[in-house]
Amino acid sequence: MNAEFRRHDLTLDPGLAGLRLDQALARLLPQYSRSRIQGWIERGTVQIDGRTARARDRVLGGEHVALEGEVPADTAHAALVALLAERDISREYLAVATGVMTGGGTIDEPIGRHKSVRVKMAVRQGGRAAVTHYRVVERFRSHTLARVMLETGRTHQIRVHLAHAGFPVLGDPVYGGRRRLPAGASPALLAALQAFPRQALHAARLAFVHPASGEELEFEAPLPADMQALIAMLRADSP
Repeated sequence: MNAEFRRHDLTLDPGLAGLRLDQALARLLPQYSRSRIQGWIERGTVQIDGRTARARDRVLGGEHVALEGEVPADTAHAALVALLAERDISREYLAVATGVMTGGGTIDEPIGRHKSVRVKMAVRQGGRAAVTHYRVVERFRSHTLARVMLETGRTHQIRVHLAHAGFPVLGDPVYGGRRRLPAGASPALLAALQAFPRQALHAARLAFVHPASGEELEFEAPLPADMQALIAMLRADSP
């Protein structure tokens, strides 16, 4: 297997004082396993303030650590998976929800497989922990544009949680139920709501620390044209 060399220059936070060096580095570099970090230390590729370090050395905080280690090339993917598991990837979505939200909030409800419909997920006891934050971006006559932030990554999490809260994602054929058409809406908007071909849900932003370089990365994607057009019609129809 091909290998790559990774270098990190770190200053130990005072909050790590008292920990073993391998423990401190495992906290600072969660993309690597503790056993991998211990291996680097044993091979002499980790230095504290210019001297060769030992895994059992206790840190004081404020020391400079230079680390250079060899890792398999397919590690970046594993590191991203680890970041996701540790909730260290920030994921934000924009959703057009059915119903008018009065404010933002947090939905902290476990999600598991639906007891009778196996292709669906549901909020249920015994499910896996799931946390969704949401805030109002704009309110319309009978809908809300919301920004949704995930702490966890359960299957269908946003769709399940918003439906559970009474604000299903517009166009969701599984959790949205029958499409609700707002009374008094223009014929053009009613037609657009009925014809919208998919879930009005968009992955807007992804941010994480690169597992190799330590660089903070952020990616944003603009709203697709069909959601932009839908939102414009909702806005024009609102009182």
